[in-house]
Amino acid sequence: MLIAQGDHESIDEHLENELSGTRSVADPESLMELSDLLGQLDPVTRTLLLYKFYYGLKDAEIATALQLPVGTVKARIHRGKARLKTQVEDVDRHT
Repeated sequence: MLIAQGDHESIDEHLENELSGTRSVADPESLMELSDLLGQLDPVTRTLLLYKFYYGLKDAEIATALQLPVGTVKARIHRGKARLKTQVEDVDRHT
């Protein structure tokens, strides 16, 4: 299960912890599930989320690298996190 029911960790914190490896012991099952869920996103959204949470880039840095307006980057990251949150909730509901 990616995020245990009753766990108050936000999707932001969860992504940062899982993708950056800041957890002392990463749960391999959670990492596989997160990888599968990221794989279901469109390539641009997946790239934006990885740049933000895995590589730790700021929105402006991502915008420059991808030649996109900062507002577009922020909006797509927000929508991507919302999609991931919905996917995580669906996975949790079925486990």
